[in-house]
Amino acid sequence: MLYLLLRMMLLFLQEFTIDVDAFAKSISITNASLISQAGTTLTIENAAYYGFRTNDSNCNITIGGTMIINTSARNGIFNQASSSFVNNGTIYIDGTGANYAGIDSRSNFTNNGNIYIDDCNNASGILNYNSGQTFTNSASGNIYIATLGAMGYHGVDNQSIFLNQGNISIGLNGITLGRNGINNSVNGNFTNSGTLSVNNTGSSGNFSAIENVGSFQNSNSLTILSDNYRGVGNTGTFTNSSGGTLNVATTESSNIYNYSSGNFTNSGTLILNGTTTVNSPNIDNRTVLPNSATGICNIDNSAGQGIYNYSAGTFTNNGAINIGQSGNISTHGIQNDGVFENTDQISIGSASYSIGGRGIILSNTFNNNGGTINIDNTTSAALQNNGGTTSNTNGGTINIGLQKLCSHRN
Repeated sequence: MLYLLLRMMLLFLQEFTIDVDAFAKSISITNASLISQAGTTLTIENAAYYGFRTNDSNCNITIGGTMIINTSARNGIFNQASSSFVNNGTIYIDGTGANYAGIDSRSNFTNNGNIYIDDCNNASGILNYNSGQTFTNSASGNIYIATLGAMGYHGVDNQSIFLNQGNISIGLNGITLGRNGINNSVNGNFTNSGTLSVNNTGSSGNFSAIENVGSFQNSNSLTILSDNYRGVGNTGTFTNSSGGTLNVATTESSNIYNYSSGNFTNSGTLILNGTTTVNSPNIDNRTVLPNSATGICNIDNSAGQGIYNYSAGTFTNNGAINIGQSGNISTHGIQNDGVFENTDQISIGSASYSIGGRGIILSNTFNNNGGTINIDNTTSAALQNNGGTTSNTNGGTINIGLQKLCSHRN
């Protein structure tokens, strides 16, 4: 085995190739390229500083074999600005210092292989930093965060551009995270066109599997598993595109919380499987939430309302909303204190599953504009107006059980 010095400074070499197994305490690359060939193993252990660091710009790193980084006082990998890091092999990072992420990337980082990150002390698995820089998990890439050891902070803290075209799994095997699964900051742009699953985020505080303040787009599979306080918390722009599926298992609080400054658009499929805290709705909307013509929203097993549209909320349904078709709703199907318009189809309650309160209760504006609303199996009134304005226009139909309640044409 090739033995590398405590810190390997490549000041003058244009390119350094690792073609045999190697061991180091830490590695710092300056103004050079490093290539580890397939079939080799580079092991870095007990680094007093960074495990692996690009020391300045003009560094190009390509990992073709296996990189193992065990116990670093700072980051496992620190990718400085204006460098490039490409993983075609397998990287294991286990153990970082307090407040230092497993991977801190401030330049372009591409994963075509496998990355495993565990045991980051009060830190995130991946910190993607510096505006305009891109972290890409390609179609062949797999990233596993907090699957063997706990994560003290976020799974991924994104403050730039993050593209997931492959697979990312966060918080599996009962391993917990201290805060959010994905934290997408105000400057963050996160796009998922692959598969993304999040589990076991911080339940002792106000944390989410996905907390979005920037821009988040899902066009494939986003699954939020059990043991999360909240599914999606959104104060930015969140888009579940046509072809995208957002599947949220039972959460302690809301499956989706669209804060007063958020904009949440669904053109795909939402599968919202319930809440456990009394009076916590599956969808808590406090601003703009359109369900487009291709949007399907399935809501079940709520300890509160299926949808609670607060006074500042505007909820528009141009697609399909199914509430209480595969599980009971403890209170109301829809509680509307804001503006709610339906132009397509809403089904609330079924022969097999009940609504514990009203089908729809409103205190503000509710317009069924050419749509169809079916309400069945409610404990209290199917539709209750508490001083709001309701209209049924353009051939809209409201059915209570199998009996037509209202049909009006202009």
